[in-house]
Amino acid sequence: MRWKKTFLGTLQALLSTGIRGRVVAAMIGASARLIGPRREVALQNLALAFPESSEGWRRVQVRRIYDHLALSLVEFLVTQKDPDQALDWVEEVSGLEHFEQALAKGRGIVLLTGHIGNWELLGAWLCRKGYPMYAVVQRNENPETERLIEESRCRIGLKTLSKSFGMRGVLQALKKGAVVALLADQHGGDLLIDFMGRRAKTFSGPAAFSLLTGAPIVPVVSFRRAPFRHEVVVLPPLVAPEGERAFQIKALTRQANEILESLIRLHPEQWLWLHRRWR
Repeated sequence: MRWKKTFLGTLQALLSTGIRGRVVAAMIGASARLIGPRREVALQNLALAFPESSEGWRRVQVRRIYDHLALSLVEFLVTQKDPDQALDWVEEVSGLEHFEQALAKGRGIVLLTGHIGNWELLGAWLCRKGYPMYAVVQRNENPETERLIEESRCRIGLKTLSKSFGMRGVLQALKKGAVVALLADQHGGDLLIDFMGRRAKTFSGPAAFSLLTGAPIVPVVSFRRAPFRHEVVVLPPLVAPEGERAFQIKALTRQANEILESLIRLHPEQWLWLHRRWR
């Protein structure tokens, strides 16, 4: 574990937003393209989500995904040196009024996002803007690795809530008027909902927490425009239909999937296709 911390610290010290950062990202991206971690998973996922696409198009997307993730890693390490860099890198914000209006109600916000764009940068940007941010996370089984990850989150001002502790921490944070981020785009949960044209197990947490507390669900994402240049997009809050609680939860979860899908289709090379979303 010490070598990991030493290696990351050394790499971090060498990085910047200029040519050095771009060169390191290019080297990491080239290595990933050569090794191809989970390449077949990504190709299979793209074929499921874009059945009309050609194999050539899908292979190009996978190469772009590796490059995007390499840049995201470099940006993450640079923000560990100087978290306020996140403020400089976000060049445009649309729909922030939805976020501000929802927060002003005093019931907190269930922030709906996914592994889209540079989601770590989004967290850093929101924290540095001064919003009371929490994120629901899966703890790492290795305690030393977990400590390293937690230290990086603390450095940008992000508080975390463990999935293993259930609902209590999330409910308490929302009752305090905080923003709780949920990355709700991966396999899991108790509902089967359409996602990218396929039935997929989906977490109902965002809908359940919103209905329990009155906190609105606000979709937020950060897209990359170029290395160290991003835009943040905030969409209007989801609206629960009238009906029984189970019906509302399913309807809100379906809305969440539709919104995440629409965002992914805008920039497919910026989603984490390496994850087995459909099982």
